[in-house]
Amino acid sequence: MGLRVVKFVMRMEVSLEPERTGNLGADSAKFLGHGMTFAVSAALFGWIGNKIGVSVGAEILMTTVGVFLGAGASFYRLYKALNINSGEND
Repeated sequence: MGLRVVKFVMRMEVSLEPERTGNLGADSAKFLGHGMTFAVSAALFGWIGNKIGVSVGAEILMTTVGVFLGAGASFYRLYKALNINSGEND
């Protein structure tokens, strides 16, 4: 088991090495989409939660639940996208 963990850590270090092209825009563009996805999904789910909350009379609660659902789903997507190169299947 110890050797398996070491192999995983070694692969993880290699996959997290940034590929530098010398162009700051190209290097950062790969990760810009993740931040935008996080912000947009949290805002969209918060808005949907607000609309549901207004109709049922629990605006603050449903808005909060919507924001956390959006942020959680976006974080899960980010986690899966960053671990896709590790070779580990969940």
